[in-house]
Amino acid sequence: MPKREAQGGRPSKGARDTMVTRLPADEGAAVRQLAVDLDWSYSDTVAALIRFGMQHREQLPIAFTSHGQEELPLNKAS
Repeated sequence: MPKREAQGGRPSKGARDTMVTRLPADEGAAVRQLAVDLDWSYSDTVAALIRFGMQHREQLPIAFTSHGQEELPLNKAS
């Protein structure tokens, strides 16, 4: 198959890694509102927040609450 030539469009943002997470509804709404306020895409807003968090990770709480979910033991391979 012949290689397609670029026909314009937005410039590449470089290599990306897709990550999926679930936020509590109120936090998701706050992130979406921030994206609207900044006139950014939701993806760019989440990426900027993660980038900021990674730069200040020493300030993240050490204890993690699992919201009542525990890891299930895996006793045998399937």
